Amino acid sequence: MSGPKRADLEAELRSANESARVASGLVAEAEHAVLQTLVGELNQSASSAALSGADGQLGGCRTDVSSVTDARDAVDLAQSLRAQADQATDDARRRVSAAKDAQQRCVDEYAGATAEYDRARSQLDGRGPRRFVYDAEMRWAKEATRRYRNAADLARTATRVRAEARTAVTDALSLAQQANAAESDAGARVRAAIRESAERDRAEQEARHIAEEARRRATIAVKGAAASIDSFPADDVDKFFPGRRAALSSDLVEAEAQLATGNSREAQRSADRIAAAAAELAHRVAATREEFNRNRSAAKTAHRQLHATIDASDTALISTWSDDPDVLDSAPGWVADISALISAEEFTEARMRASELSERLQIATATAAEALAANHRRTSIGDAIIDVLEEMSFDVTFEPGTKSEPMKISGQVPAVSGEGDFLLELPLDGEVDFEVTDTNADGSACSNAVATLRQRLADRGIAFTVTDWGHGHDPAAASPSPPSGRRARTEEKTITRRH
Repeated sequence: MSGPKRADLEAELRSANESARVASGLVAEAEHAVLQTLVGELNQSASSAALSGADGQLGGCRTDVSSVTDARDAVDLAQSLRAQADQATDDARRRVSAAKDAQQRCVDEYAGATAEYDRARSQLDGRGPRRFVYDAEMRWAKEATRRYRNAADLARTATRVRAEARTAVTDALSLAQQANAAESDAGARVRAAIRESAERDRAEQEARHIAEEARRRATIAVKGAAASIDSFPADDVDKFFPGRRAALSSDLVEAEAQLATGNSREAQRSADRIAAAAAELAHRVAATREEFNRNRSAAKTAHRQLHATIDASDTALISTWSDDPDVLDSAPGWVADISALISAEEFTEARMRASELSERLQIATATAAEALAANHRRTSIGDAIIDVLEEMSFDVTFEPGTKSEPMKISGQVPAVSGEGDFLLELPLDGEVDFEVTDTNADGSACSNAVATLRQRLADRGIAFTVTDWGHGHDPAAASPSPPSGRRARTEEKTITRRH
């Protein structure tokens, strides 16, 4: 009979394993949970009615009042940010949908690969021991391998698309928060501009009865300066430029005194300076508030992203398999510290810390998923080794192993003499150690036992080499060769010989 060898098919099936699916699936599940949380918050950041009718209200105001111009600028900014936020929200939703589609393609391909694998595996196991296999079985195995590799490529694509979606969602959420803040700020500025415009109109009306032109102009100027100061967003002025409002108010008192004493010319000059300084200060306050809102929104978005990442993290997975197993124990403290930083308006520090901790959690999930996948591979290899040792009539015991501790497989010497005892340790990193207790001083029994184990594992698609026989060479070899070291790479693992 001719055809593919059973060992070749076993090797193909072993390479077509689904450990990568385990890893990518766990990571995808956590990342999608974060996306859903952030999208839910994004859906709640809808446009407010703070600026309803603002354009019409400002249209009835004076055109020579700087606060009216500032209010129009604030409205324009808020409307621009809202348009950007709406566009960013639509883009984020499309990207989240694309991320779901990319992951589904990955899942479907893994399912197809697994179906091919199961078909080949079922045929192989159902036909009993035989050296050669049918061409169809090998085709199924190769198709499983091809589809698993394609699924792994799709998983990498899905990871990239999810990362893009996460960036898009956080950007949109930050913009939506900025838009909300800008709308609130613009609404306050519109109301203040309307008040100042009305106050100036009232001042001119009251000044009409003053016959002296210079006094009339000075009166209008002083009352106009007072209206400018009154139109300030007082909290913002005192917050960002402490002392400036009080200083202008003090200057206003002096101008009013000059007017009261009949020094109309100086009163008008003082009032004009106060009005100009008030307008400049209002511009600076507006720019500072815009930057403040932007930084605060970025910090709050990073904080929310951290919350979502914590909620999506699998505590058991991370604590058991991650390189950073205690990372979630610190999460409540992180949240409290970052909340305190935001309350203290240390926005840059809060954003950086929240982003760093979110990334740390993502890395913890990724390393845990990779370790769990490695454990799947280790278990598959261990099962094959146990089967072979049992076939060789060894009494086998094993310990499953953890992230830090290797899987241990012990094969006690059978009734057939000359085999020796096997002790194998399989850590996650693939650097597998094994030891054979030799019953003969020359090491020939050891060599024979290893040769048998190697051949039977090769029939199952697992190859290994021995790099240190303890004697400096294979005891069964006719010509000794110098030792080549204690580590040797194989397709799936390294086995070091201790003898």
